[in-house]
Amino acid sequence: MNLSWLSHRKDDLRRFICLDESWVEFFTPLQRHQARSWVGPGTSAEPIPRAELHERKVSLIVGMDVHGVAFWKTYEENITMTAERYKSFLEECIPKWAIHRNIRAPVLLHDNARPHKAYVVQELIEDRSWIELPHPPYSPDMNPCDFNCLGHLKRQLSGHRYSNKPELDSAINTAITSLNEDGTFNGVNDLPSVWQRVIDSGGDH
Repeated sequence: MNLSWLSHRKDDLRRFICLDESWVEFFTPLQRHQARSWVGPGTSAEPIPRAELHERKVSLIVGMDVHGVAFWKTYEENITMTAERYKSFLEECIPKWAIHRNIRAPVLLHDNARPHKAYVVQELIEDRSWIELPHPPYSPDMNPCDFNCLGHLKRQLSGHRYSNKPELDSAINTAITSLNEDGTFNGVNDLPSVWQRVIDSGGDH
């Protein structure tokens, strides 16, 4: 359905804004492959700190377009995403993005999480005449925020301990700027090929 819709609108990927949220911890240990290092004879590698049992964290929400991460926001520690917060985020960020990119009718792609499908959010989308594309349930491999953004971003942040939210926000901003500039966040451009692979595989993971 999405491929058919897009095939009649060749330039409409530029209208896409893909959204998702995830927890970001103040400290994430390096993954095993990231922590490998050369050591000399008779020496041992530096110990790798483990995550704390009750690690501090913030909720991060991102919006991606064809250029990368277009906008993002973090909330106070341990604040979960609700329908009202998600609605406020959309109201605040999408109109500014649309003006900046000269977009008349934004096309939203997000998953089926409860805050995304709540009545107040659906009402906002309808009132603003935004287009919402269907997204199959349990399919993070079809949302650029999942398959192309959040993993890369968290790897950039891992191995460092941030003492407060402004420090963490600054690190997130630096990481996003760097990954945008080097072309890592290109997932929105890959959506047609991702959809086609799902069709070719008959929906199998």
